[in-house]
Amino acid sequence: FSPDSRTLAITGFAGVVGLWDPDGQPRIAEPIPGSSPLGGVFSPDGKLIAVRDVGRVTLYSAATLAPVGPPLPVPAGPPVHGFPPVGIVAFSPDGRVLAVGGGAPTIQRYQVATLDPVGDPIQVDAPPSSLAFSPDGDVLAVASERATPALADPEHGAQRTPRRL
Repeated sequence: FSPDSRTLAITGFAGVVGLWDPDGQPRIAEPIPGSSPLGGVFSPDGKLIAVRDVGRVTLYSAATLAPVGPPLPVPAGPPVHGFPPVGIVAFSPDGRVLAVGGGAPTIQRYQVATLDPVGDPIQVDAPPSSLAFSPDGDVLAVASERATPALADPEHGAQRTPRRL
Protein backbone atom coordinates (compact mmCIF):
# COMPACT_ATOMS: atom_id res chain seq x y z
CA PHE A 1 0.00 0.00 0.00
CA SER A 2 1.02 3.59 -0.54
CA PRO A 3 1.67 5.60 2.64
CA ASP A 4 -1.76 7.26 2.34
CA SER A 5 -3.47 3.84 1.86
CA ARG A 6 -5.09 5.03 -1.38
CA THR A 7 -3.08 2.88 -3.80
CA LEU A 8 -2.07 -0.75 -3.87
CA ALA A 9 0.84 -1.83 -6.09
CA ILE A 10 0.69 -5.39 -7.38
CA THR A 11 3.45 -7.15 -9.29
CA GLY A 12 3.57 -10.51 -10.98
CA PHE A 13 5.62 -12.98 -12.98
CA ALA A 14 3.75 -11.92 -16.12
CA GLY A 15 5.96 -8.84 -16.16
CA VAL A 16 3.24 -6.40 -15.12
CA VAL A 17 3.14 -3.79 -12.39
CA GLY A 18 -0.38 -2.62 -11.55
CA LEU A 19 -1.75 0.15 -9.38
CA TRP A 20 -5.16 -0.39 -7.83
CA ASP A 21 -7.62 1.51 -5.67
CA PRO A 22 -8.31 -0.18 -2.31
CA ASP A 23 -11.86 -0.92 -3.51
CA GLY A 24 -10.41 -3.17 -6.21
CA GLN A 25 -10.62 -0.83 -9.20
CA PRO A 26 -7.51 -0.90 -11.42
CA ARG A 27 -5.90 2.48 -12.07
CA ILE A 28 -3.00 1.58 -14.31
CA ALA A 29 -1.11 -1.53 -15.33
CA GLU A 30 2.10 -1.49 -17.32
CA PRO A 31 4.06 -4.37 -18.76
CA ILE A 32 7.72 -4.16 -17.86
CA PRO A 33 9.57 -5.73 -20.82
CA GLY A 34 12.02 -8.49 -19.91
CA SER A 35 10.90 -8.37 -16.32
CA SER A 36 9.57 -10.66 -13.60
CA PRO A 37 8.70 -8.16 -10.87
CA LEU A 38 8.47 -9.79 -7.47
CA GLY A 39 7.21 -7.01 -5.25
CA GLY A 40 7.16 -3.29 -4.83
CA VAL A 41 7.83 -0.88 -1.99
CA PHE A 42 6.46 2.67 -1.93
CA SER A 43 8.72 5.55 -0.96
CA PRO A 44 7.65 7.31 2.26
CA ASP A 45 6.12 10.19 0.28
CA GLY A 46 4.27 7.76 -2.01
CA LYS A 47 5.73 9.23 -5.21
CA LEU A 48 7.99 6.30 -6.13
CA ILE A 49 7.77 2.52 -6.14
CA ALA A 50 10.93 0.43 -5.89
CA VAL A 51 10.14 -2.75 -7.82
CA ARG A 52 12.17 -5.83 -6.91
CA ASP A 53 13.12 -8.06 -9.79
CA VAL A 54 15.55 -10.81 -10.68
CA GLY A 55 19.01 -9.21 -10.59
CA ARG A 56 17.77 -5.61 -10.38
CA VAL A 57 15.64 -3.02 -8.62
CA THR A 58 13.94 -0.29 -10.62
CA LEU A 59 12.30 2.90 -9.37
CA TYR A 60 9.00 3.86 -11.01
CA SER A 61 6.76 6.89 -10.76
CA ALA A 62 3.74 5.93 -8.65
CA ALA A 63 1.61 8.25 -10.80
CA THR A 64 2.53 6.93 -14.25
CA LEU A 65 4.62 3.78 -13.73
CA ALA A 66 7.31 5.36 -15.90
CA PRO A 67 10.84 4.30 -14.90
CA VAL A 68 12.79 6.85 -12.91
CA GLY A 69 16.37 6.27 -14.00
CA PRO A 70 18.14 3.04 -14.91
CA PRO A 71 17.72 -0.21 -12.98
CA LEU A 72 19.95 -0.61 -9.95
CA PRO A 73 21.94 -3.83 -9.75
CA VAL A 74 21.29 -6.32 -6.98
CA PRO A 75 24.54 -7.28 -5.22
CA ALA A 76 25.54 -10.44 -7.07
CA GLY A 77 25.64 -13.84 -5.50
CA PRO A 78 25.19 -17.44 -6.52
CA PRO A 79 22.10 -18.26 -8.59
CA VAL A 80 19.01 -19.30 -6.67
CA HIS A 81 17.26 -22.19 -8.46
CA GLY A 82 19.17 -21.17 -11.59
CA PHE A 83 18.16 -17.50 -11.46
CA PRO A 84 20.09 -14.39 -10.38
CA PRO A 85 19.14 -13.20 -6.88
CA VAL A 86 16.04 -11.07 -6.32
CA GLY A 87 16.50 -7.58 -4.89
CA ILE A 88 15.60 -6.76 -1.30
CA VAL A 89 14.88 -3.06 -0.67
CA ALA A 90 14.07 -0.49 1.99
CA PHE A 91 13.63 3.28 1.81
CA SER A 92 15.00 5.45 4.60
CA PRO A 93 12.21 7.19 6.53
CA ASP A 94 12.97 10.53 4.83
CA GLY A 95 12.92 8.81 1.42
CA ARG A 96 16.36 10.07 0.45
CA VAL A 97 18.19 6.72 0.57
CA LEU A 98 17.30 3.33 -0.89
CA ALA A 99 19.07 0.29 0.54
CA VAL A 100 19.40 -2.66 -1.88
CA GLY A 101 20.49 -6.18 -1.02
CA GLY A 102 20.34 -9.50 -2.80
CA GLY A 103 22.50 -12.55 -3.36
CA ALA A 104 25.74 -11.29 -1.84
CA PRO A 105 26.40 -10.52 1.82
CA THR A 106 26.41 -6.78 1.09
CA ILE A 107 23.97 -3.89 1.13
CA GLN A 108 24.39 -0.99 -1.28
CA ARG A 109 22.80 2.35 -0.50
CA TYR A 110 21.71 4.81 -3.21
CA GLN A 111 20.71 8.48 -3.15
CA VAL A 112 17.15 8.37 -4.48
CA ALA A 113 17.42 11.79 -6.15
CA THR A 114 20.47 10.85 -8.25
CA LEU A 115 20.68 7.04 -7.97
CA ASP A 116 24.35 7.49 -7.06
CA PRO A 117 25.81 4.97 -4.58
CA VAL A 118 26.24 6.17 -1.00
CA GLY A 119 29.63 5.08 0.33
CA ASP A 120 31.01 1.58 0.19
CA PRO A 121 28.66 -1.39 0.41
CA ILE A 122 27.82 -2.52 3.94
CA GLN A 123 29.28 -5.98 4.57
CA VAL A 124 27.07 -8.44 6.47
CA ASP A 125 27.38 -12.14 7.42
CA ALA A 126 24.96 -13.57 4.85
CA PRO A 127 22.82 -12.45 1.91
CA PRO A 128 19.91 -10.42 3.29
CA SER A 129 16.34 -11.68 3.28
CA SER A 130 14.88 -8.46 4.69
CA LEU A 131 15.93 -4.83 5.27
CA ALA A 132 14.33 -2.19 7.49
CA PHE A 133 15.30 1.28 8.63
CA SER A 134 14.53 2.41 12.17
CA PRO A 135 11.89 5.17 12.30
CA ASP A 136 14.59 7.82 12.87
CA GLY A 137 16.74 6.41 10.02
CA ASP A 138 19.77 5.92 12.29
CA VAL A 139 19.83 2.11 12.04
CA LEU A 140 19.45 -0.29 9.14
CA ALA A 141 18.37 -3.76 10.31
CA VAL A 142 19.43 -6.68 8.11
CA ALA A 143 17.83 -10.11 8.51
CA SER A 144 19.24 -13.21 6.87
CA GLU A 145 19.28 -16.98 7.23
CA ARG A 146 21.59 -16.46 10.22
CA ALA A 147 19.97 -16.52 13.65
CA THR A 148 21.24 -13.05 14.59
CA PRO A 149 20.26 -9.94 12.62
CA ALA A 150 22.79 -7.26 11.81
CA LEU A 151 22.31 -3.62 12.72
CA ALA A 152 24.21 -1.13 10.59
CA ASP A 153 24.80 2.60 10.62
CA PRO A 154 23.22 3.52 7.26
CA GLU A 155 25.47 6.57 6.87
CA HIS A 156 28.85 4.97 7.57
CA GLY A 157 28.18 1.24 7.25
CA ALA A 158 29.50 0.33 10.72
CA GLN A 159 27.80 -2.79 12.02
CA ARG A 160 26.88 -4.15 15.42
CA THR A 161 25.04 -7.20 16.70
CA PRO A 162 21.90 -6.62 18.76
CA ARG A 163 21.54 -8.07 22.24
CA ARG A 164 19.16 -10.98 22.59
CA LEU A 165 16.00 -10.34 24.58
